[in-house]
Amino acid sequence: MAASGVTGPDICARETHLRMALSAVARAGAVVEEAFPELDQTYRTLRAMPWASDRGCSPDAVQRHFKATLAQNIRQGRELTIDAVVDAQLGKSAISDRMVGFLSQFDVLACPAVGLMPGPVEGEYPRPAA
Repeated sequence: MAASGVTGPDICARETHLRMALSAVARAGAVVEEAFPELDQTYRTLRAMPWASDRGCSPDAVQRHFKATLAQNIRQGRELTIDAVVDAQLGKSAISDRMVGFLSQFDVLACPAVGLMPGPVEGEYPRPAA
């Protein structure tokens, strides 16, 4: 989880919150099994593409007002090579096949919609790890 850029205390808070939720579901009689489907660079590439092709097409006079994280997302999209884009498009099918297989093992998929605990609105979130 440290690779996400989230600081140690935030990881602990998120883990504690998730464990409490899983325990409540188990106490209600459900069988809780932790499993993690394998995702790869395909996701990151497909996520970066729209930033370059959407907000990244805004005039420079507009883009200079973008916050740093949005500017970085646009940069990541612009730095993609055609080979990375082709690999990502081909990889969508592989991810779909893996997810079909993964989900065939379970009746219910429960997962956090956002991997972050609530944070203050005054600053960028998540804070980078020190």
